[in-house]
Amino acid sequence: MPYIVTILNTTVHGEPMEDQSAADVDGAIRTAVATLDEARDRVIEEISPLGLATIENVITAEGGTISLPGGTVIEVQAVSWNWVIGMADDAGIDTDAVYEDGGDLAILAALDAKL
Repeated sequence: MPYIVTILNTTVHGEPMEDQSAADVDGAIRTAVATLDEARDRVIEEISPLGLATIENVITAEGGTISLPGGTVIEVQAVSWNWVIGMADDAGIDTDAVYEDGGDLAILAALDAKL
């Protein structure tokens, strides 16, 4: 199952933003990955300086959210392949051509490049 990892600083000029999903905010950094392990690795890249060794209990197969000091929020969202294809189509990617060249993972990589 593919995942979208969203990283967002939820403070504006030191003040917290309104409560909303990080995935809904413009300016967030998004990464599309193919597996839960890749999603967890992406989260670990962001939080490893804080010394958090494991996230298996926080980022599950359904996804999850981690709030870090300083207002940064990392959200992992489980999505269907149909969702990935729809987003890729919306981003102007010729999913039929990309699929013929490399399959589902090529579509995911093309979407990740557009995020």
